[in-house]
Amino acid sequence: MTSTRREIIQEGINNCATASNMAVKLKTHPDPAVAELAKAIHFLAFGAQQIGLGLTDQGRIADLPQLSR
Repeated sequence: MTSTRREIIQEGINNCATASNMAVKLKTHPDPAVAELAKAIHFLAFGAQQIGLGLTDQGRIADLPQLSR
């Protein structure tokens, strides 16, 4: 069975949440390069979650143009 768009977006949100949680653990790493990369990954993963939630959350104002097919 093919996944719906909402299911695929929700799976992506969950994957980003996992990545974000992993990155948080490394934000205090003693190697400054690892810590800085972990911070960047955390922001990226969190931002992707926000985008996914913006696309799937019900009750939000639909102020985005419709996707053309």
